[in-house]
Amino acid sequence: ALIVQSNNNYVDQSTITSNSTGKALYLFSGSSNTINRSVVTNNGGRALEMEGNTFSNTISYSSVTNSSGDTMVLGTASSNTLTRTYLLSKSGTSATLWLNVGANYNTISWSTVLNNASNGEAALAFGWINGSSYNVVTNSYLSNPSGTAVDPGAPFSRLGLDSLMAVSLVHALERRFGVTLYPTLLFEHATLD
Repeated sequence: ALIVQSNNNYVDQSTITSNSTGKALYLFSGSSNTINRSVVTNNGGRALEMEGNTFSNTISYSSVTNSSGDTMVLGTASSNTLTRTYLLSKSGTSATLWLNVGANYNTISWSTVLNNASNGEAALAFGWINGSSYNVVTNSYLSNPSGTAVDPGAPFSRLGLDSLMAVSLVHALERRFGVTLYPTLLFEHATLD
């Protein structure tokens, strides 16, 4: 429906809708674009995709939904911001938000990421080994009916955990449960699995 291959564009208070197996909104090799207070929907395929060295884009106060496939994919997309945005995958077996190979240094904050498919993947999934890193998810709500809000096989480092946060978390767990833990615990056991 809309392909953006340029820089410094501003889409505000718009509705972008598609019923195709393609993408409703496709940001390719563009930077510093803003999608604000908009609705992006695709009832046949991916609602929004950023790839091709796409960086420094912002999606805010928007709603991104689809009925099948991934709702939003970031691939070779870095330093993008998704804030105060609602992402919903209504059905299907794919993740709602997929941070794929090359998706690094992205920030998801104050957002809701839902996967309503009972047999779906996680609401938020990270790329394959060495695929995506240094992404931050903060103050957001992640959920799906199967109980897998975040890919349990994703290393904590892909979830934004660095050494300082790991040591702080280990100390907080020690205080909370009155046990002694090794400072390297979260690096030796680097996933939820």
